[in-house]
Amino acid sequence: MGAIAVPMKAAFKPHNIEALVLWHGMKLCRQIGVTKLAFANDAVNVINAIGRNELDLRDIGGIMDAIRTMKVEFES
Repeated sequence: MGAIAVPMKAAFKPHNIEALVLWHGMKLCRQIGVTKLAFANDAVNVINAIGRNELDLRDIGGIMDAIRTMKVEFES
């Protein structure tokens, strides 16, 4: 429990944070029944990177897989 209470610095790559934000946003939209989405520029960069393999996404591969899977549920 003590480790949880200690603030720690995290060094995340910007595209990792953008992917996490996108994933959580998509999960929320799915929960409340939203089916049509418009993505902001930073999210579009992550979505485009999925297909082009431009970014090193190994450390968030599971999140990227979840985004790919959920993406088909929405109109964009």
